[in-house]
Amino acid sequence: MSVDAGLDVAEAADAIYIDGALYSAPSGTARPTSATAALPNDYVGHGFWSSEGVTQSSSKSTNPTRAFQNNQLIAETVTEGTGTTSLVLLQQNAANASLYYGEDVDTATGSVTWNPGRANGRRVYVVDKVNADGEVERIVGEGEVTAMADRVTTYGAVTGYGITITWYGEPTIYNTSWIEGGA
Repeated sequence: MSVDAGLDVAEAADAIYIDGALYSAPSGTARPTSATAALPNDYVGHGFWSSEGVTQSSSKSTNPTRAFQNNQLIAETVTEGTGTTSLVLLQQNAANASLYYGEDVDTATGSVTWNPGRANGRRVYVVDKVNADGEVERIVGEGEVTAMADRVTTYGAVTGYGITITWYGEPTIYNTSWIEGGA
């Protein structure tokens, strides 16, 4: 007996994400309004990320409301929610060091001030993911680097900049495969 899960294996292989990029710009910069719109010159490209890819996460807190008479749950109110995107930037450059440390790199001296207690500041972020079939998914919104992964240096391994971006407001997600009639 076989089960048809409705999955076309060839189609699934084309849906594997094989490329992507992270861009950022100062807060208030004009945002792209589609998965394929060109980015204004204010956006900085942050290069390759690690083969672990990008992790998009959501969390919410709720407050249950129960009836007095029988303690039956009658509502669940969302009290807060947070969206994050995490990845490891592989390229060793001033733009990635600035994003990680939250301070502009002094390119004359090749130095940056490291203050773990300082907020990194809001920026507009664009996360592009491209699959083997050429479909593009793009996350666009304002956020801030709120977590930095340990930078472990080992023999033969690339030391990247692991960051977590916390999204403020509601980022927009565009996907060319969601457009009726094709991209």
